Amino acid sequence: MTLTLIMAAGGIGLAAGWFIPEAGEKLMSYKASKKMKEYPVYGNAAGKKWLYMAGTALALIASALEPSPWKAVFFALLSYLMFVVTYLDNRYRIIPNEAVLVTLGAGLLYGLAVKGPAGLAGSLAAMACGVLVCGAAAALTRGKGAVGAGDVKLMAVCCCMAGMPDFMNVLLYMALTLGVYCIGGLKTKRLTLKSYFPMGALSLRAWCCLCISSSWKKPGLYLEGF
Repeated sequence: MTLTLIMAAGGIGLAAGWFIPEAGEKLMSYKASKKMKEYPVYGNAAGKKWLYMAGTALALIASALEPSPWKAVFFALLSYLMFVVTYLDNRYRIIPNEAVLVTLGAGLLYGLAVKGPAGLAGSLAAMACGVLVCGAAAALTRGKGAVGAGDVKLMAVCCCMAGMPDFMNVLLYMALTLGVYCIGGLKTKRLTLKSYFPMGALSLRAWCCLCISSSWKKPGLYLEGF
C-alpha cells in the first residue's frame, strides 16, 4: 500500500511539476498586464523543467507519507506554490506579492486552525522575527542585489507558516542551504561578489526541510486528525 501511494504521489508530482513554468508565466503575464510594464528575463527555463518535476514529485511523496490528511494537503499545495515562486525568482528575479499574500494567508489560517488564537499570535510573532532577521541581511547587502524586499517577504511568510518557536528551524535550514550553495559556487568557481543569490529556491529548501523534519512532527504542533 505504501509503495503504491509513493508511486501514485510521485506520478502526480511529475505531471504537476511539468506545468510549473506555465503557471509561473501566467502569473507574470497577469502581473505585467496589471502593472502595464514588461519584466526583464534573467534566466532560461529551457532544459530545467525536469528539476521542477523531480522536486514536485519528492514534495508530493513527502506529503503522501504524512499521516494527517489536512496537513498533507497543506504541505502539497504550499510546496507547489513555492516551486512556482522559485521559478519566477530564477527567471525574473521577482517574487510576486500575489504569491506572498496567498502563502501568508495560508500560514495564518493554519496557525489559527491548529492552535486557535495562540497559534495565530505565534504565527504573527514568527513572521515579525523573520522580517527582522532577513531585513537585517537585506540592509547589510543593500546596493548589491543579494537580498531584496521580495526575499524578506518570502522568508517572513515561511517563518509565519512554521510558527513559534519552529521559525528558528526555518532560519537554520536557510543558513545551511545558503552555506551549501556558497561552498558549491566557490568550488565550481561560479560564485563571485556580484553573484545573484536565488533566495526563492533557498527559502523553498528551508520550508521543505522543515516540513519533513522531526521538529515539524512534534506533539502539539497540530491537532490529531487535522
